Order: sequence, then C-alpha cells, then structure tokens
Amino acid sequence: MKTYKVLPLVLVMLFLHSCLPSTQLSERAIVEAVGIDKKDDEFSVSIQYYNPENTNSESSQDSYVIHSAKTISKAMEEIKAKLGKELYFAHNNIIIIGKAAAESDVNDILSFFDFDSQTKSDICIFISEKAEDIISFQDDKNSITPLLILKVTENSAKSGKGCNCKMYSVIEY
Repeated sequence: MKTYKVLPLVLVMLFLHSCLPSTQLSERAIVEAVGIDKKDDEFSVSIQYYNPENTNSESSQDSYVIHSAKTISKAMEEIKAKLGKELYFAHNNIIIIGKAAAESDVNDILSFFDFDSQTKSDICIFISEKAEDIISFQDDKNSITPLLILKVTENSAKSGKGCNCKMYSVIEY
C-alpha cells in the first residue's frame, strides 16, 4: 500500500527535474532602453544596454548598438549576433520611437514589444524627432540614462507639466 503512495511521487520527481537550458548573466545584454527610427523603409533599432565590462570610473557602464533592417525582429536578431549575447528586456525602462516610425507603424512597433514575454507592460513610451540621438548621446562624463529620463518624466507628471505614458495605456487605444 505504501508503494502505491510513494510511486507517483517518485515518478513526478523523475520527470520534473530542473535541467532546463539556462543563460548565464555574462551571456546576456541587459537592455535598458530601445529606440526605433524609420529610414528608407527600414527600421533603425538602437539599444542601450548595461555593460559590466566598462568598469572604468570615468566612463559609463552603459553601451549602445544600432542596426537597421526591414523589420524590428530582424534588426534585433542582427544586434544579438553583433553582440554575441542574448537580449534581455526585463530591465528595459523606456522605448523611444522616432517621429517617422511613429507616423507609419506605431501599432506594429508596440505589438513587437507587447508579445515579448520579457517586456513589462508598464514601460514608458516616448516619441522624439530621432530616437537614435537620445539612445546614443554621451558627453565626456555621462550618458543620458533611462532612469534619469524616467525620473524627469515622473517629476513632470507629478507637477502637472507633463504626462507619464505607459505601454499598456497606449495599446488600449
């Protein structure tokens, strides 16, 4: 009688082990911001990601990469190949969409991120003249970090001089 109770437990333990494929942190590019522009029927995707290898105190630990392709997913694949790392979107804070891309394909752009299982639905969406300029901006000491942009946006929303636009509210409309 005891074997009938223990046998299902042993079978469950046999088939539900944790040998699933995993990706090490060193094999991931932790995406902090994404910029999408459109040039000549191609999407230009800019990604700002955390790079722990930049440990020099005078430079930022953020790096960026830019690639153009016919679709956003193709550009993401090319960026992944260029970096040699998996793109990890769970820490992505903002999506900046260039004016030309917003005028033509804003629903398709947001659908790409909405269907990605790692992307949060409360990510902030921005429209700018050219997203690449914001993602790639760096001066001698600093770069524009996504957290800085979020803080400025939250402060302006609290003071009533701006709004905080999240992806879930844009997709609803």
